[in-house]
Amino acid sequence: MIELTVPVCTVHQKFLPCPPCVKQQARLRRQNLAAMGWMLLFSVFLGAVIWFSVGAR
Repeated sequence: MIELTVPVCTVHQKFLPCPPCVKQQARLRRQNLAAMGWMLLFSVFLGAVIWFSVGAR
């Protein structure tokens, strides 16, 4: 399951993050973009279904 999450790195690691944290940030960024893409696609589909169900022209 894809979740919108934040990295585990602590505040003092934000300026010089360790390599595992950088890798995790990149992975979570991809997951977040994928989740947002699917949500956008689903909302467009749902909007089209509702639009045509109310008799769109």
